[in-house]
Amino acid sequence: MDEKGFSLLEAVLAAMVAGLLAAVAVPRLSFHYQTLALDHEAAQLAAALAVYREEAVYAVAQRQEFPDASEHQALSFRLARDGYSVICNSKIRRRYTLPSGIEMSSGRSTVEFYGTGNAEPMTIMLRSGTERRYVIIDLAGRIRVSLTPP
Repeated sequence: MDEKGFSLLEAVLAAMVAGLLAAVAVPRLSFHYQTLALDHEAAQLAAALAVYREEAVYAVAQRQEFPDASEHQALSFRLARDGYSVICNSKIRRRYTLPSGIEMSSGRSTVEFYGTGNAEPMTIMLRSGTERRYVIIDLAGRIRVSLTPP
């Protein structure tokens, strides 16, 4: 007798094995997704801070070059639990909201860079569940992302 195909028992066993593998793999994938999302948000915050640093240095240079100009940019970078914003002359220029599940905390709510690019050192912590990423700004104004606090 020449049989082709699978028996019902073989198909049911294959479906059970696939279901078992999926039950084990899905929680691990969601954990990796949270970690990747947290890494992405920390890198994006560091990049936004680097852009803000350059804008702050440029604004100070413009004031020094054109001291009589009536329009000087007063920039600030404000942090909130759910996101951050760049404010220019008391108006929000850019606002970014963090995805749900990611929270931000810091000892201060405002980041300040000086005309030389230097900064008041600070650490911004991003958290998703038990995972944490730290965006660290040092005295020289360098910005880095770390898995551990400074």
